[in-house]
Amino acid sequence: VILVIGPAGCGKTTFCLQFRKPYLINVDNNLGGPKNFFKRSGRDMSGIKYDNVAWDDSGNPVPMKDQYNRFASLLSRGVQDKDSETIIIDSTTSMQSVLEAFCVTKRGKPVGTKFTFDEWYDFQYIWSETINKLRQCGKTVMIIGHEQVEKGEIDQVLRYVLAIPGKTGDLMP
Repeated sequence: VILVIGPAGCGKTTFCLQFRKPYLINVDNNLGGPKNFFKRSGRDMSGIKYDNVAWDDSGNPVPMKDQYNRFASLLSRGVQDKDSETIIIDSTTSMQSVLEAFCVTKRGKPVGTKFTFDEWYDFQYIWSETINKLRQCGKTVMIIGHEQVEKGEIDQVLRYVLAIPGKTGDLMP
């Protein structure tokens, strides 16, 4: 499992799509950069498999409260697909709202409800379980995340970390 972290627009997705036989689970809804790169380089993106958590297979929108279930289904699809050798999840930043909606609705609360300790636990547990399962799938797995800059309180050193709230951003890498 490879975690690719960088600022928006630096080419994370384009880089990951260079890996062998990719299957992209698009949570970011932004393939403009990779499409431009492939077009400029005279390459065709038609051989790249990708799905979007926000749209079902018929092109209908998936409500936010159901997007995690769509994500889980797409992960299973990628793992079982014999023609795909690399699974790409793009991105942890966009996945945050999908997971937040799932965590609160599974406890009977409406989407947008402020997280309590229990929801934070669920959020971290789901990421941990997802990564553990992907490690065992036998494929290259790439998880894309945006970075945030933190300044150390004592040493004032800048750290570039995964932009996920709570302790998950520190624990995930």
